[in-house]
Amino acid sequence: MESLCSLYRLIKPYWSSEEKYSAWALSVAIIALNIAMVYIGVLLNWWRKDLFDALQILDSHAFYHQLGVFSVLALLWVLTSTYRTYFKQVLHIRWRRWMTEQYLNKWLENKVYYEDFMDNPDQRIAEDLDRFTDETLTLSLGFLNAAMTLVSFSGLLWMISPYMLLFALFYAVIGTWVTHRIGHLLVGLNFDKQRYEADFRFGLVCLREKNILKPRFIFIFDNFLTIIKRTKLLSLWTYSYSQAAIVFPYLIMAPRFFSRDIQLGDLMQTASAFSTVETSLSYVMNSYASIASWQSVAERLLDFEQKNN
Repeated sequence: MESLCSLYRLIKPYWSSEEKYSAWALSVAIIALNIAMVYIGVLLNWWRKDLFDALQILDSHAFYHQLGVFSVLALLWVLTSTYRTYFKQVLHIRWRRWMTEQYLNKWLENKVYYEDFMDNPDQRIAEDLDRFTDETLTLSLGFLNAAMTLVSFSGLLWMISPYMLLFALFYAVIGTWVTHRIGHLLVGLNFDKQRYEADFRFGLVCLREKNILKPRFIFIFDNFLTIIKRTKLLSLWTYSYSQAAIVFPYLIMAPRFFSRDIQLGDLMQTASAFSTVETSLSYVMNSYASIASWQSVAERLLDFEQKNN
């Protein structure tokens, strides 16, 4: 709870600053476009059912009509996706500019840059602020999109096949738990990686003796090896999990299709809805490496805040 309060204090100032109106206006536009994208996704799911039903009954007129419907939906999706990304990037650079000004003022106001109480404050201002604002928006919007998609498609999947929704929930919970067990160490490793890299760059600027620089790089090397080994395990699990999720709905629904209880369109619609719900439920699992990186950056900025207050 304390860490969440600290993160809130790190994020809140911009949204209550002199730029709050433009920040909230951009946020509302992004959310509106996100809602539109989710709605288009629902329409595409129903379109998939109609397309495969047309193929099953060899109805060429219906098939070409559905291609026309897809063209309209695809165009709308491209436009909403493009402008959502554009507004997010505008919000990112404005937030970074504002935070950079605040951190520079704190760093310079009492000439604290002469004091050796913090490792690499220049990197925290130049790099960490950029990563923090970008990753905060990316992860929060991703979570919002996952939540909206989950709400929209859960109702659809429940209507089509209730037990498929329950299976998707169970599958995602197990996947997320295993991912956390494998990947939770990456937060500390990423924090150390940034510190070691910054120390080495600082040494290249200020030092010229090989026997001093070489030990600094050893820290980078050892830390990176640990990160890639842990990431390898995480990748093996998440890739296996994702590939298995593709075939499960077909395995479960195939008996009903072969017994002629459902049409081909129903099968494809269910598989698509299951995949969408499972992906939404697995957002934390699929974003675990990014969350670990973001958390390490946030901890460095919180450390900067504490030492400059």
